[in-house]
Order: sequence, then structure tokens, then C-alpha cells
Amino acid sequence: MRGLEVLRGKTFRWTARYSGVRLEERETLDTQLNVFAGFHPALPPAYRNSRVIFLSNIQPELQLEVLDQVDKADFVACDTI
Repeated sequence: MRGLEVLRGKTFRWTARYSGVRLEERETLDTQLNVFAGFHPALPPAYRNSRVIFLSNIQPELQLEVLDQVDKADFVACDTI
């Protein structure tokens, strides 16, 4: 696997309580960013010319950091929090 960065320290943790008929209501009980607090994505050179980019559930600012490293993509999809 390429492009995976592993840092020493505690991982991100999030705890919530869901309620409602379809569990559509959420109450965040605890968020611990830990090593994710200082995270900045770094794409390997081989990934920078990808034609299709899907950016999953992270802050929009981090998604923009990824897009700034992409040379040109034909299709970009983002899922933000």
C-alpha cells in the first residue's frame, strides 16, 4: 500500500449518541483529535495525476489541501463534515 501515513500517538476518537425513530438525531459526546489535530495530507507523486478524485469525510480545508496537490482531475467528488 502506498500513500498511507502512520504517526505515533493516539488515533482520532469520536463518541456520539443517536436517537429518533430512524436514528436521525445525533449528539456528540466526545471528540479527541489526537494525531489528527496536526494532520496535513501529502499525496505521493504517483497520485497527483489521478483522473478521478473522491475525498471522503474530512474538513473542507483538508480537502482543499489535497486538491491543491492534484495536477488535473476529470471528476472530483467531496463528502464533507
